[in-house]
Amino acid sequence: MSTTIAMSKFFPLTEKGIDEAIKETKAGNYRFCNEGEKDGKNVYYARYIGRSDRDIKTENKMQGLLYKVDNNDFPLYSHFQYVYEKNADEAYRNECIDYHYFPKLDNEVHPATPENSNIKCPVEGCEHSGKPKSK
Repeated sequence: MSTTIAMSKFFPLTEKGIDEAIKETKAGNYRFCNEGEKDGKNVYYARYIGRSDRDIKTENKMQGLLYKVDNNDFPLYSHFQYVYEKNADEAYRNECIDYHYFPKLDNEVHPATPENSNIKCPVEGCEHSGKPKSK
Protein backbone atom coordinates (compact mmCIF):
# COMPACT_ATOMS: atom_id res chain seq x y z
CA MET A 1 0.00 0.00 0.00
CA SER A 2 1.58 3.25 -1.09
CA THR A 3 -0.71 5.83 0.43
CA THR A 4 -2.30 6.73 3.74
CA ILE A 5 -5.24 8.84 4.83
CA ALA A 6 -5.11 12.63 5.13
CA MET A 7 -5.38 13.97 8.68
CA SER A 8 -5.28 17.21 10.63
CA LYS A 9 -2.13 19.11 11.51
CA PHE A 10 -0.18 17.91 14.56
CA PHE A 11 -1.37 18.83 18.07
CA PRO A 12 0.32 18.30 21.44
CA LEU A 13 -0.85 15.00 22.95
CA THR A 14 -2.17 16.50 26.16
CA GLU A 15 -5.67 16.83 27.55
CA LYS A 16 -5.60 20.51 26.62
CA GLY A 17 -4.34 19.72 23.12
CA ILE A 18 -7.14 17.19 22.60
CA ASP A 19 -9.80 19.61 23.92
CA GLU A 20 -8.57 22.40 21.67
CA ALA A 21 -8.34 20.24 18.54
CA ILE A 22 -11.30 17.86 18.63
CA LYS A 23 -14.63 19.66 18.90
CA GLU A 24 -17.18 17.12 17.66
CA THR A 25 -18.49 13.81 18.97
CA LYS A 26 -17.96 11.63 15.91
CA ALA A 27 -16.26 8.49 14.71
CA GLY A 28 -12.69 9.06 13.62
CA ASN A 29 -9.10 7.97 13.29
CA TYR A 30 -6.00 9.18 15.10
CA ARG A 31 -2.25 8.79 15.10
CA PHE A 32 0.03 9.25 18.10
CA CYS A 33 3.40 10.54 16.93
CA ASN A 34 6.86 11.53 18.05
CA GLU A 35 8.78 14.51 16.80
CA GLY A 36 12.18 13.99 15.23
CA GLU A 37 14.57 15.42 12.71
CA LYS A 38 15.38 14.31 9.19
CA ASP A 39 17.63 16.15 6.76
CA GLY A 40 17.68 19.16 9.09
CA LYS A 41 13.87 19.44 9.24
CA ASN A 42 11.41 18.67 12.03
CA VAL A 43 9.31 15.63 11.17
CA TYR A 44 6.70 13.55 12.97
CA TYR A 45 6.79 9.76 13.06
CA ALA A 46 3.54 7.84 13.51
CA ARG A 47 4.03 5.36 16.37
CA TYR A 48 0.50 4.25 17.26
CA ILE A 49 -2.71 4.37 15.23
CA GLY A 50 -6.27 3.96 16.40
CA ARG A 51 -9.90 4.81 15.88
CA SER A 52 -13.12 5.50 17.66
CA ASP A 53 -16.38 4.17 16.28
CA ARG A 54 -18.41 6.83 18.15
CA ASP A 55 -16.39 9.57 19.90
CA ILE A 56 -12.80 10.26 18.89
CA LYS A 57 -12.27 12.86 21.61
CA THR A 58 -13.15 10.50 24.45
CA GLU A 59 -11.16 7.68 22.83
CA ASN A 60 -8.03 9.82 22.73
CA LYS A 61 -8.44 10.78 26.38
CA MET A 62 -9.30 7.26 27.50
CA GLN A 63 -6.26 5.71 25.86
CA GLY A 64 -3.85 4.90 28.62
CA LEU A 65 -1.17 5.76 26.11
CA LEU A 66 -1.71 9.44 26.80
CA TYR A 67 -0.39 8.95 30.31
CA LYS A 68 2.06 6.08 29.75
CA VAL A 69 5.69 6.94 30.13
CA ASP A 70 8.90 5.18 29.20
CA ASN A 71 11.57 4.14 31.70
CA ASN A 72 12.91 7.71 31.83
CA ASP A 73 9.52 9.22 32.73
CA PHE A 74 9.12 10.79 29.29
CA PRO A 75 5.77 10.50 27.47
CA LEU A 76 5.79 7.77 24.82
CA TYR A 77 4.13 10.06 22.28
CA SER A 78 4.33 13.84 21.97
CA HIS A 79 1.74 14.74 19.32
CA PHE A 80 -1.39 13.47 17.61
CA GLN A 81 -3.37 13.91 14.42
CA TYR A 82 -6.98 13.04 13.79
CA VAL A 83 -9.70 12.95 11.17
CA TYR A 84 -13.46 12.59 11.55
CA GLU A 85 -15.14 9.71 9.70
CA LYS A 86 -18.73 9.16 8.52
CA ASN A 87 -19.21 5.94 10.48
CA ALA A 88 -17.48 3.04 12.21
CA ASP A 89 -16.90 1.07 9.00
CA GLU A 90 -15.12 4.03 7.39
CA ALA A 91 -13.01 4.50 10.54
CA TYR A 92 -12.07 0.78 10.47
CA ARG A 93 -11.19 0.92 6.77
CA ASN A 94 -8.86 3.86 7.30
CA GLU A 95 -7.33 2.41 10.46
CA CYS A 96 -6.42 -0.69 8.42
CA ILE A 97 -4.85 1.46 5.71
CA ASP A 98 -2.70 3.25 8.31
CA TYR A 99 -1.84 -0.03 10.05
CA HIS A 100 -0.42 -1.47 6.84
CA TYR A 101 1.19 1.80 5.66
CA PHE A 102 3.37 2.72 8.65
CA PRO A 103 6.32 0.35 9.14
CA LYS A 104 7.19 0.71 12.83
CA LEU A 105 4.01 1.02 14.88
CA ASP A 106 3.63 0.12 18.52
CA ASN A 107 0.29 -1.53 17.69
CA GLU A 108 0.66 -5.23 18.38
CA VAL A 109 -2.39 -6.56 16.53
CA HIS A 110 -4.41 -5.82 13.43
CA PRO A 111 -7.40 -3.48 13.98
CA ALA A 112 -10.57 -5.21 15.16
CA THR A 113 -13.72 -5.11 13.05
CA PRO A 114 -16.41 -2.74 14.39
CA GLU A 115 -19.17 -4.28 16.48
CA ASN A 116 -22.00 -5.75 14.35
CA SER A 117 -20.09 -5.21 11.08
CA ASN A 118 -18.97 -7.59 8.36
CA ILE A 119 -16.47 -5.17 6.79
CA LYS A 120 -13.13 -6.63 5.72
CA CYS A 121 -9.69 -5.05 5.69
CA PRO A 122 -9.26 -3.23 2.35
CA VAL A 123 -5.57 -4.15 1.98
CA GLU A 124 -4.88 -6.95 -0.50
CA GLY A 125 -2.97 -9.88 0.92
CA CYS A 126 -3.97 -9.16 4.52
CA GLU A 127 -5.37 -12.23 6.27
CA HIS A 128 -8.32 -10.04 7.39
CA SER A 129 -9.18 -8.92 3.84
CA GLY A 130 -10.30 -12.10 2.17
CA LYS A 131 -8.39 -10.88 -0.91
CA PRO A 132 -5.16 -12.60 -1.94
CA LYS A 133 -2.29 -10.33 -2.95
CA SER A 134 -2.28 -9.68 -6.73
CA LYS A 135 0.74 -10.74 -8.71
